[in-house]
Amino acid sequence: MEKKAPAIDPVESKEKLSLAKTSLTNEQIKWFTAPVNYRNVYIREGKKGKQFRYVKSSEVKKVLNYVFGIDGWDFEVGNIVHIGNQIVVPGRLTIRFADGKTAVRTQFGGATAYDGVELGDSYKKACSLALTKCASEFGFAPNIYNSNEKLEIIEEKVEPVKVAEPTPNQIETIKSLSEKIGVKVDTPATFDDASKKIKDLSNMLGGK
Repeated sequence: MEKKAPAIDPVESKEKLSLAKTSLTNEQIKWFTAPVNYRNVYIREGKKGKQFRYVKSSEVKKVLNYVFGIDGWDFEVGNIVHIGNQIVVPGRLTIRFADGKTAVRTQFGGATAYDGVELGDSYKKACSLALTKCASEFGFAPNIYNSNEKLEIIEEKVEPVKVAEPTPNQIETIKSLSEKIGVKVDTPATFDDASKKIKDLSNMLGGK
């Protein structure tokens, strides 16, 4: 039976995957280091209203299993540090390759302990973050974790990241161009659609 790929399928990249000879195949590198599809990315609020994007640790495990096999990686946590309501956990991700070589990355995961929340759940959140950050050290989800240098896992009700909406300037430009051409144009729903619409209208105006 063909192995089914995890839901977190990567966006195809046209860039050269690796200049060095590695223990990984190009397909493995593509799956593990390509930008992930934003339908599998979630957003949460951190301190001072800052927003952070993240991928669920369950999806990270699916990718690790798919790329390296269920017996091709190990994750260990060190001593948990609990000071006040802050929890910090050191993590160590080891990947074993088909040629017998191994690679290791270490990182820390943090969480905040809240009253009324089981302490074990807070520890689990910190461990989950340590895993995802270790994976990011190998290049996992560069479009997400390169911009999240400092993360804190606080499980809360979240929604998938929405596609960027058109800017006020784009909307105004579309309105101005459509009036000059004499056509009625509905406001596009996304930033990319608005950019395309402006280009189309500009071409139409240039042809007159």
